[in-house]
Amino acid sequence: MHDHGTESRRPRQEAEQPNRSGAKPAAAGDGRPKAKASKQPPWLRITLRILRYLIVPVACVIALYVGLYVGYVTLGDQSAGDIWKPETWKHVFDLVFAKE
Repeated sequence: MHDHGTESRRPRQEAEQPNRSGAKPAAAGDGRPKAKASKQPPWLRITLRILRYLIVPVACVIALYVGLYVGYVTLGDQSAGDIWKPETWKHVFDLVFAKE
């Protein structure tokens, strides 16, 4: 019978080749390269991290504005300044959800 331990599960080539470099085998899960020390100043790293987290919300706000503009100004032939007036959106809400 075969012993179904970890040795039999390894590919044959890896099991047969000895470690020629003389170095100790790497620990489990150590297959990724080591992170290099950052040469950026701390303020730059913090700023870049903040910008990375803000890119999605800012893109959503820009998409909302573009959608409002296209829908209200281009398709609706209305003034662009009315986009920011709450009365405009109350009127649109009343039109959409009006009971007949």
